Amino acid sequence: MIKKSWMSGVAAFIGLFAVFPAQAQDYPAKTLTVVIGYAPGGGVDVPARYFAAKLTKLAGVPVIVENRPGALTNIAAAAVARSAPDGYTLFIASGNATMASNPHLFKKLPFDPVKDFTPVTTLFKIPFFVIVSSNSSVKSVSELTAYLKEKGDTGNYGYAGTFTLAASELYKTMAGLRTVAITYKVPQQSMAALISGQLDFLIQDATNVIRQVQAGRMRALAVTSQQRSSLLPDVPTMQEAGFAGFDMLGWFGLYLPANAPAPVVEKLAGWFNQIVAEEETRKFLANVGSEPFPGSARSVAELQARELERWGRYLKAARVEPQ
Repeated sequence: MIKKSWMSGVAAFIGLFAVFPAQAQDYPAKTLTVVIGYAPGGGVDVPARYFAAKLTKLAGVPVIVENRPGALTNIAAAAVARSAPDGYTLFIASGNATMASNPHLFKKLPFDPVKDFTPVTTLFKIPFFVIVSSNSSVKSVSELTAYLKEKGDTGNYGYAGTFTLAASELYKTMAGLRTVAITYKVPQQSMAALISGQLDFLIQDATNVIRQVQAGRMRALAVTSQQRSSLLPDVPTMQEAGFAGFDMLGWFGLYLPANAPAPVVEKLAGWFNQIVAEEETRKFLANVGSEPFPGSARSVAELQARELERWGRYLKAARVEPQ
């Protein structure tokens, strides 16, 4: 009797693990839904639909994009967190915003960025640049710093988002500046003000500034990430410009709801990394101001942990209070 009971338990235990290969082998058997926290036609919607179309061919099932904009992507994140962890609801999320800065921007979130999600892989990154008007006499970050120190509190910069505010304030703090911040509703307004001479500098993402720089209307002085950008390879990093430890990067990753099966995670990571590695993808991303950012479940989890800690410091330095 005891032997029979023991054998039944072993069979059940083995059967539990046998489920996972079957899930990976049969997956996916129906339509996949990619959720994003942005409106249709926006900057993130375009790459999300590109990846969805590519995944449709690899997975052999339809892949649709579901837009759930609002509350700085918190609405989309909460919806995914409540979804079944079966691999059929995918979340393309901003690692530096949804998963890192939002926990510090809100006193209470409808989700936990760590406990409620299963990391799959990183997808693409968006570099940010310190820029001035092409009419400015400033040619480097050191010249900008000297210029702003001379201006004192009459110097200014513009921002239209959390990232640009935090990055600008970090530079301001590290350089010992008294420069004044001016708020804009959208990046395009701040860029127009820079070109017209109303602002001394901006920190803005490549999606918005690459064409302006290439057209000669703006000058890029530095990239805020630790490595130079392939989009403007001649532009130095902030660390090269003398600001050690300055490392801020916009990036997007793929997530599933918490407790998603490991074989499904591995399968999705493999597919998405295959897409990211394609030359067509590199060209597509460059055209929208982004760069390929391959990874793994482990690498995205480790990056997210570092970003959570960093953004706590960044927003504290920028004196941003949680709402």
